[in-house]
Amino acid sequence: MDHVKKQINVGVIGYGFSATTFHIPFFQALLGYELKKIVTRQQIDPTFTDVMVTPNLDGVLQDSNIDLIVITTPGHLHYEHAKAALEHNKHVVVEKPFVLDVEQGQELIDLAKQRSKLLTVYHNRRWDSDFLTVRQILSEKVLGDITYFEARFDRFRPIVKDRWKEGDVPGAGAVWDLGCHLIDQAIQLFDRPEEVSADIALQRKGAKSPDYFQILMKYQQGLRVVLGSNSVCLAPGPKFQMHGTKGSFVKWGGDPQEHTLFNTKKFVEDDGWGQESTDIYGQLSLWENDQMVSKIVPSAKGAYQDFYKDLASSILSGTLLPPIDPQDALYTTQILQNLK
Repeated sequence: MDHVKKQINVGVIGYGFSATTFHIPFFQALLGYELKKIVTRQQIDPTFTDVMVTPNLDGVLQDSNIDLIVITTPGHLHYEHAKAALEHNKHVVVEKPFVLDVEQGQELIDLAKQRSKLLTVYHNRRWDSDFLTVRQILSEKVLGDITYFEARFDRFRPIVKDRWKEGDVPGAGAVWDLGCHLIDQAIQLFDRPEEVSADIALQRKGAKSPDYFQILMKYQQGLRVVLGSNSVCLAPGPKFQMHGTKGSFVKWGGDPQEHTLFNTKKFVEDDGWGQESTDIYGQLSLWENDQMVSKIVPSAKGAYQDFYKDLASSILSGTLLPPIDPQDALYTTQILQNLK
């Protein structure tokens, strides 16, 4: 039974950017996990000497030794793959977006409960250094009543790449990719909005899916939350802006964890992990004694590893408490599904 296990045997479906950058490095480094199988037709890292490769889903679904399946396939396949994994009595981690349809997502949540299996969604940006810093400042209430919040993922990628995320398939495009993260973060900070609207466009030559968006979330007492992304942005503005009745917090730059994982394909938990460079620390400005007083705020350390540490603890103890509640991810799907 799960509560007496000391090791979680893992199968990963897919071997693209997500699997090799955000998931496999943690299974290779953290206690409690043993990466056993990868579903792919590609050549895998030759250093994975103890990992088996299977070209089809059944090779991992029907393996009774596999406890946890991590789904890193394109978004439109998440429902199909998660359902199959749960029906084979596996715990499941689904990359974001959770699913593309609310009814399908609720079906998966219900199925996980019926099978007494853990189902969770990899909203890793909750452990970004900059987001953790924003959350900390909000908790301290130094800005007074928040009236405006803006968060962005701007990048300079003027050439459309030949990959599913930029293709003409359901779930492709910046809204379902980066918008998914931003919406989840905003809801964590401010709860559910009263109204959501969006401006969505295809701006690059040859674009097949949206590469620009501006989402507006309206709250009671006038709070406005703006979430945006631009794929043709060489000199981006602040990553976060937060303005309140007592002051402002402005943050440039971004969390370093993705860059480190992409370049090394390894997770090493040392003093430098998840630590931002001091030159992109945010600035807190407060109105004190009829003048503006500003100071630099050191960023919190990013901690993507905490998702998988919490997951291992939950599975091995038998509590089955997900690091990310799939109902949260389902609400994000609801918002995305209704954007026009």
